[in-house]
Parts: sequence; structure tokens; C-alpha cells
Amino acid sequence: RAMSGPALVFLEMSRPLNTIGAAAVTFFAPIASIIAHPASVKHFAEFLEKRGSVDVLVRMIEAAEAARREK
Repeated sequence: RAMSGPALVFLEMSRPLNTIGAAAVTFFAPIASIIAHPASVKHFAEFLEKRGSVDVLVRMIEAAEAARREK
């Protein structure tokens, strides 16, 4: 949907709040478990707690955008 630009801007702006985001995911885990598998929610919160997780997400979005442009 060509939303990679806004997604990357959001991720870069929220980089300092990475740990707070992980805590928020953990806090809202009971509600998020309704939509997603509880183990997946826990795994995502643990992923966000690690340093460099935003960089991984940025690389994944950029790779997906490059693949979309090739088609």
C-alpha cells in the first residue's frame, strides 16, 4: 500500500521509546491475546526489549518495499 515511508518515519521517531513500547505490549497482552496468539504477543514484547530491534524492523520494511517495486 506504499506506506513504508510513514512506517519508517514512525519507527525512527519511536526508537527512544523502544523499552516503553515493549512494556506497553506486555501490559496489553491480555487484550492483544484476543486478536493474536498469546505466545506471539510475548515473543514480540521480548523482541522489542532487545537493542537493535527497530533496525531489524526497518530492514524488513525496506526489503519488502524493494520487492514490491520489483514487481
